[in-house]
Amino acid sequence: RVRACRWDAAARVWRVETETGATIRARHVIQATGGLHEPNWPDIPGRDGFDGPVLHTARWEQTLTFEDRRVAVIGSAASAV
Repeated sequence: RVRACRWDAAARVWRVETETGATIRARHVIQATGGLHEPNWPDIPGRDGFDGPVLHTARWEQTLTFEDRRVAVIGSAASAV
């Protein structure tokens, strides 16, 4: 298990420290902890009364199109781009 992951700018590598005390050097690190697999809906008054589609990035509907629609994006980071 990973205990820490630090970027070493001088060496241009990630230093990944494991719980056994080993340190692994890596050029790339992928976080795959599943922290975003369940929707976390913000508490927005009136959301339940909204008549249009409401989507979350954790449950994306691939068939939905946004052409000629007014869209509101609520969130931060990659999910709000």
